[in-house]
Amino acid sequence: MIFSGGNYAFNFNSNKNFIQVEQEDGQTTNLRAGQFEKVEKIVIGQDTNVTLDFSKLAGVDIDFQANGGVNLTGISFTEADAALDTKFEPVQNLDSIIVELLSERGVEGAIDALTINGGKGDAFKAVWDYLDDNYSTYGNYYDETVNEAFIRLGLKYVEYLRKGGEPLDDVIGKYAADGSDEGTNSDRVQSIHDNLLGNFNMVDFDSRFPAGTDLRAELWAEIVEAEATDLYGRPLYNGNEGQAAPTAWDVQHGYLLVV
Repeated sequence: MIFSGGNYAFNFNSNKNFIQVEQEDGQTTNLRAGQFEKVEKIVIGQDTNVTLDFSKLAGVDIDFQANGGVNLTGISFTEADAALDTKFEPVQNLDSIIVELLSERGVEGAIDALTINGGKGDAFKAVWDYLDDNYSTYGNYYDETVNEAFIRLGLKYVEYLRKGGEPLDDVIGKYAADGSDEGTNSDRVQSIHDNLLGNFNMVDFDSRFPAGTDLRAELWAEIVEAEATDLYGRPLYNGNEGQAAPTAWDVQHGYLLVV
């Protein structure tokens, strides 16, 4: 099944025995349910965006071509403080789609191509989770590929915020329950917002990208171009108990609108 040019939305209606494919100009195409069940691949071509219910895509490969993009609906997330294993995760497994986009387009292109539940905020959550799984599971603190990807994701997040995107400051990405210390508060509570922006802090940035290396020079040039060098001086904050959140700093520098 090939789509080229324009926006398309699949309307799966349980009360009908067919599926409507709606185009932005109002035209519709009807597919019998049996026809869609035989679809093995959806090709999304140049200047094309397709809205799909993720639950209907079992066994269907999505082939992204040129600048084609997808809006996946029906995706939900479990935040770290609500998960039994304290790990932030999408309820649905999006790895295959994210891997394809990252390998073909890089972080920036993946975010441009991927919309989830009609917005970019959930796309950031999904890509962040995939990178964090690789970072946390394999202890990749000094893995240049993962660390570079986080910086690039952070720059796209900065761009998103400046365009009025909803901050992810209330989405808990990192969590540790209260341990044996004297306090009763959780040992760690860090939002995805703080995690993404925290990667630019001088302590973490300098340790992951040593001075004099080509990668540091390349990334720093992109940070300068994005006018985000102020993040190098953002207070160090990993969400540990007793740390003061840099909320006021973020407001002052335009990364949050209100305290």
